[in-house]
Amino acid sequence: DIKITMRELTNEIERRPVFMRDSFKEKEKKLELLRQYIAGELLYDSAKRQGLDNNKGVIEDVNFSKKQLMINKLIEEEVDSKLEEPGEEDLKLYYEANKDKYTEEKKGEDGKTIKVQQEFEQVKDMVKADYASMKRQEKIRALLDNLRKTKDVLIYDDQLKD
Repeated sequence: DIKITMRELTNEIERRPVFMRDSFKEKEKKLELLRQYIAGELLYDSAKRQGLDNNKGVIEDVNFSKKQLMINKLIEEEVDSKLEEPGEEDLKLYYEANKDKYTEEKKGEDGKTIKVQQEFEQVKDMVKADYASMKRQEKIRALLDNLRKTKDVLIYDDQLKD
């Protein structure tokens, strides 16, 4: 007796990553997604009827997942949304400071493997991704440091045993 509306199907499509959404413009792809959605609903209903929504392990997993989702949302709002697009100069400086990361191995004429430095333009996209990741980690560390100070976190590492 459950009715699935077009709005619900559209919501399912919108939950997908942006790059995947266009694939659901075709009727066959929507139908495939609808079948998957129905299968999920049937399995969920069956699990509920078996009382699995009250299962201790399920409840613990739900709480753990909720905690992780909340952490991800906080990082998205407090860090990711505030990251700035790096400038060309920042990328070049990062590349220069980390040149050893941007080499490739090639076989020399003597058959020995040698490392060859890749030019900035060749690896610019990789440099940009690495730089963005570094900046993100810095902002997450700063957020955590601030939270630790605010909450007066003390770690008694002498209590830990090997």
